[in-house]
Amino acid sequence: MAVITVTAANVRPATNRARPATYTCSEAITAGQAVHYDATLETVRKANTTDYTNCVGIALSNTTTAGDLVLVQTSGAYDIGGTALEGQMYYLNGTAGSLGLFSDIGSEGVIQVMYATSATTGVIAIKDTTVTL
Repeated sequence: MAVITVTAANVRPATNRARPATYTCSEAITAGQAVHYDATLETVRKANTTDYTNCVGIALSNTTTAGDLVLVQTSGAYDIGGTALEGQMYYLNGTAGSLGLFSDIGSEGVIQVMYATSATTGVIAIKDTTVTL
């Protein structure tokens, strides 16, 4: 299984106790994409393996243009909006915002983002290993 294919309308917190953060985005973002915080611009954008520092979470809402507000879940369980392999860790993939298995990341930086607790639910577990393969 490669990159998780996400249906944006199905991405949501898995519990009602989640407290998503609101950020201003610097580009269009789709629910289910991993985002990182750009301290220079004070905005979030899609995270990827070549510009991967400060990954903050998973977008829960869609945006269409820079300057829109986006909800971001930074911790806890969420409905992935796609199908994952239960028990597997997912990492930033070479495609901005996407998550894939370790075997899918190639030689880019290794940023752990989510652990799949079931085929449809994941727990955000961001860990920047600062390792480049």
